[in-house]
Amino acid sequence: MNKLKILLPLFILISVSFYLFYREGSLPVNKNSK
Repeated sequence: MNKLKILLPLFILISVSFYLFYREGSLPVNKNSK
């Protein structure tokens, strides 16, 4: 139970940060290239 309480927010944080990293890596590439 205690492990799940720590693991769940960690999993959400990783998945959110990975999504933001993927989105930022996809979109502003054109702006950065210019």
